[in-house]
Amino acid sequence: MVIIGNGVGGHRLCQRLMEVEAEDFLEITVLDELPKPRREIVHLGGEAETTSASEEMVRRAAVDDLKWVMKMRLGEAVQAVDLRARQVETAAATFAYDQLVFATGGQVRRPLTPGADLPGVHRFHTAGDYRAIREGLSGARSVAVLGSGEQGLLAAQSLCELGMETHLLDRAPRLLPSKLDVEGASLLKAKLESLGIVVHLPARTRQIVPCRRGRQLAIELTSGEAIDVDLVVLARGASPRDELARQAGLEVSAAGGICINDACRTSDDNVFAIGQCAAHEGRVHSDAEPCYEMADVVAKNLLGCRETFKRTDVYSTLKLRSIQVTTVGVALADAIGGIVRSYRRPGVCRNVIVEEGYVVGAMAVGPWPELAAVREAVQQRRRLLPWQMVRFAATGNLFRESQRGTTDKIGGSRGGPAANGKQGHAGAILPWSRPATSG
Repeated sequence: MVIIGNGVGGHRLCQRLMEVEAEDFLEITVLDELPKPRREIVHLGGEAETTSASEEMVRRAAVDDLKWVMKMRLGEAVQAVDLRARQVETAAATFAYDQLVFATGGQVRRPLTPGADLPGVHRFHTAGDYRAIREGLSGARSVAVLGSGEQGLLAAQSLCELGMETHLLDRAPRLLPSKLDVEGASLLKAKLESLGIVVHLPARTRQIVPCRRGRQLAIELTSGEAIDVDLVVLARGASPRDELARQAGLEVSAAGGICINDACRTSDDNVFAIGQCAAHEGRVHSDAEPCYEMADVVAKNLLGCRETFKRTDVYSTLKLRSIQVTTVGVALADAIGGIVRSYRRPGVCRNVIVEEGYVVGAMAVGPWPELAAVREAVQQRRRLLPWQMVRFAATGNLFRESQRGTTDKIGGSRGGPAANGKQGHAGAILPWSRPATSG
């Protein structure tokens, strides 16, 4: 098997395959264009890099008595994929495969703003970007973050915590418009401003120019306003890296991303795609958890299980200092025909989305003690009874105390389905094992 890409999706897939004792000899070759193992990135004020999972996998492959071999070929960018010959070509070698996995992730969109290539303007995506930003902070007093998505919010929080005068700008009329309603976005904005972050919405950038008023750069807005800063961070999202798949002739979504079915197979049955480079039902998932679930699905299908990726549980949680934003299931922007029920209290905003009596989505700004139970209800598309809606309107909770469970660090339920080996995220089968009979 050949895996193109050594990010979180490729790591997860290798880890899952390592957890089973293969009955047949298995050789895994991982190809990545970067010369060093990719590492997890912490925020700008902390350590830049942590231990790479790739290094641990290679060490284990060398010392464990397993029926598989892992080869990590770093610094080898894939130049072409030949689907007919089942070969992957780099400048140094050609690799044959039985199964191929694209885990190429995403790339920062090319900024269209004039002046985005000036010194002091940085992207926010790779470890190199983070290092350049930290180095640019020396002697700086103020910074502007362009983009108020999850990456932009994380960048703004980190820079504010480092003592920077921080401005957050976006052309959208409110924060996270696809996930939050007007009240939820207003609450999030107020919480960010309480941290010292200056939020400019809506703010359309006309250009970035050198500044002569004591600061390095000036952001000129279409409104005529100018914001003078020492550093600019571009955090406006990423697009799928699907160019290799396009060249090979795989089907690609009109909006970008390699088209995959419920088994994460592409238009070629011997080729899979996972993570941000993949488009499932036309949608690209940028969060880490869907990427992990896709990797799990591929691992189980490779081992003979019939497993499918069904993202009815689109889950994301954004944890800033004293702020937590969580969305589960159908997003507010996609709730066409659904009924949105709301609960509002000072510092707390919660919504549940109900379609034909069944809960299909939820959103919260601030803590929600029963979040694990809500997530399970959305996964199972449970019917909400009238008394539950009355309870929610009065207390902000849907379930009795005994039904709520305890949320762990990633929002799962301790002692729930994923913990006891029964069906969990996307129907996960635990422990990982080859079924007694294939098919």
